[in-house]
Amino acid sequence: MKALRLLGLLVGVFAVMSVMASPAFALPEGLPKQTLTGKNVGNATIETGAGSQIICEEASGELTPSNNALGLFHVHFLKCGTNLGGTCTGLGDTSGILVLGEYHIVWDKLAPTLGVAILFLIEHVHWTCNPLGINTLLLALGSVICLILTPTISSVTHEFHCTRTATKGEQEELHYWNDAGVEQLANLKASVNEGAEEKFALVMLGTLTGAAAWTVENT
Repeated sequence: MKALRLLGLLVGVFAVMSVMASPAFALPEGLPKQTLTGKNVGNATIETGAGSQIICEEASGELTPSNNALGLFHVHFLKCGTNLGGTCTGLGDTSGILVLGEYHIVWDKLAPTLGVAILFLIEHVHWTCNPLGINTLLLALGSVICLILTPTISSVTHEFHCTRTATKGEQEELHYWNDAGVEQLANLKASVNEGAEEKFALVMLGTLTGAAAWTVENT
């Protein structure tokens, strides 16, 4: 009986030691603490589940870090119109559509290899379009994940992309992991003329450029 109790105690000790020795889940080390400027490569497209598209020829912005894992961003989409014609501008902004919010550096996948992404948490955005001469109000909010394509290669400029699936308005990258290692779901939503919310997707290839070379390291 004493031998069994001793064996049980040893098993418990080894279990605790194993937990203590296990590495804690960690997010990527993140961006260096420098402001990054961004711009599009090709058109940036915002697409609803119904297939309506807002197509912007230009996009530029900045990521301003609070620390190396998160910060604030702004993106200004310019020369925007719809796939049915007409133009699109922000509410009270005749030059384009200004998007503001917060960004976080996250894992977008854990296996077979780690994938590094930027999670954009978007504040409410209001814009108006006039396809076929009909004024339309659109409201959007939520979050979107864009992959950094070569995160561990040191470079002044890195490419990122935000993509959709074959389904209209469905963002391709939806899952990410927080600093506790818990899977989360990004969700980008929009409504037309204050109607029911529907999913929509941002499709964009862009670049992020710093004053010095930078990487996002695996920790």
